[in-house]
Amino acid sequence: MLFMANYRKKNKKEILIMFLKEKNRKEKNDLKEALNNFILEKKAEKKSDSTITFYRDNNNIFLKFLKSENIYKTTGIDKKSIQRFLVWLDENEDYNYNTTSANTVLRAIRVFVYWMQEQVNIKISNFKIKLLPNSNNKKKDIYSEEELKKLLKKPKIKKVRFSEYRNWVVINFLLATGARRKTVINVKNKDIDFQTDTINLYNYKARRWYDAELYPKIRKILKKYMSIRQGDPDDYLFCTEHGNKFSGSGFRSAIQRYNFRKGVDKANIHSFRRTFASIWINNGGDQYILADLLDHSNMDITREYVQQYGNSHRSRRKNPLESINVGKGSYISTK
Repeated sequence: MLFMANYRKKNKKEILIMFLKEKNRKEKNDLKEALNNFILEKKAEKKSDSTITFYRDNNNIFLKFLKSENIYKTTGIDKKSIQRFLVWLDENEDYNYNTTSANTVLRAIRVFVYWMQEQVNIKISNFKIKLLPNSNNKKKDIYSEEELKKLLKKPKIKKVRFSEYRNWVVINFLLATGARRKTVINVKNKDIDFQTDTINLYNYKARRWYDAELYPKIRKILKKYMSIRQGDPDDYLFCTEHGNKFSGSGFRSAIQRYNFRKGVDKANIHSFRRTFASIWINNGGDQYILADLLDHSNMDITREYVQQYGNSHRSRRKNPLESINVGKGSYISTK
């Protein structure tokens, strides 16, 4: 009987400990569970993979900060915690973000916080999150005319590796279409239509197809490249030397190495898109047509390009690649 009494006593104590541990675990995971539910809802809304990653990664940085302050519940989030987070972000050596980068993180946090505020079963303070004011209106990097001449100097096909030649074609393609990195990686041979002189491209942000025109210069370059590259219609246009699809990081590294070998110290692929916009604007191109060419969902970013890169120079050629003369003289100005 004594044995049974001790067993029951011990058993009740263990059950109580387990209950307290579980309660503590649920309290500590309150924020994490909220984030998981938020991500699940965004997936159900068919948000793109890049958007989901944007929300998850940036909010995990926020949760890492909150954990450092022993905040595990949604009730611990308020306006002051956002302010402390910005200070932590600035002082943390792993991040040390500038204003633009900090605002990028804030945009993701803002969507998450506002989502929590709308949930009837989540307790959280009601407050607004404002982005940091830009200290200056500094232009984002674009490639200069001199850099473009270095990058677009045609290699001797028989004397270089396929990867060198392919990267040169990629640079031309980026400047002819203004397409995003993920779009370019996923272009297939069948997407190039020489009969209609169009390239069928997919916008992964807006989740839709759109067409880009095959202008004479890029048409000639792709015609030659595809005769060397060959492959089936469903093969990816820009593949690795082994014929495989590029990963995002692999594609970025390939262009980075190419640029550095050409004596160009910048290698941001998205800068080719901004350069496309800059040249188009300064060649006298219409901003509404530019928005269509870049497949922008709204005109805000297009207008930002016009404000940042527009000047009085006007060229008789509008397509960026067509307007670049690698030889003597040039039709373009990217200043």
